[in-house]
Amino acid sequence: DIRRVLGDTEGKSSMQEHSAFMPGGYIFNPQSLLFRRWYSVMRCVALYHFCMVPVRLTYRPFASMSDPVLLSTELVMDVFVICYVMIHFNTAYTNKKSRWVTNRYKIAKAYLASAFIFDLLAAFPFDWQALATGSSMGNANWMRLPKMLLMRIVWFPTRSSGQSRPTGLKRLA
Repeated sequence: DIRRVLGDTEGKSSMQEHSAFMPGGYIFNPQSLLFRRWYSVMRCVALYHFCMVPVRLTYRPFASMSDPVLLSTELVMDVFVICYVMIHFNTAYTNKKSRWVTNRYKIAKAYLASAFIFDLLAAFPFDWQALATGSSMGNANWMRLPKMLLMRIVWFPTRSSGQSRPTGLKRLA
């Protein structure tokens, strides 16, 4: 009996690790392979912004929004960041009792109380808004600085990322 129960438990945990959604709804499973790959992509997006924002400010301050390759790359990266915020609202997390929270209201409440403001600042297209209001290219490039807040994804992985948090660091997100 014990082996059968342990076998079922192992089967359920391995199923949960491979399933993109948690059982009982369309809440993302942060331990799934799909979510871990998505999180890796977002780390690459964060590193891209970490490298490109200073480059744009230093070396290409005026022509960056008129270059079609750079413009399309920036647009794709901005869409990824906006999707990251929306996906985070639909991702399960573990509470203090190490239980999975899949209630959308509780997920939203926890996200709003933790890292949402950083993600919102990083996702909001301040530079596009500056250009739309007639600001100069140089000022619009400075408006990309909040994208650097995405580096918290690399430096401080959240519990919902399926990653363990480095010890000795305060919880920022």
